[in-house]
Amino acid sequence: MSTNNMTRRDFCKGASAGIAGIIASGAAPSLYAAGANEKIRVACVGFSDRFKDTLLPCFLGQSK
Repeated sequence: MSTNNMTRRDFCKGASAGIAGIIASGAAPSLYAAGANEKIRVACVGFSDRFKDTLLPCFLGQSK
């Protein structure tokens, strides 16, 4: 059994090249594709201070 001495840097280079190839070929799903009902629903579990102070106003601002 042989061992593969791939470094983290080599892995990142290969992965980024693969992702760039997929995006360049147009095989990746469109970021602007509409869903079945063209509406995104968001559910939040647990209301913390961070959610109430930061995330909730952002969600409400984007809902319009």
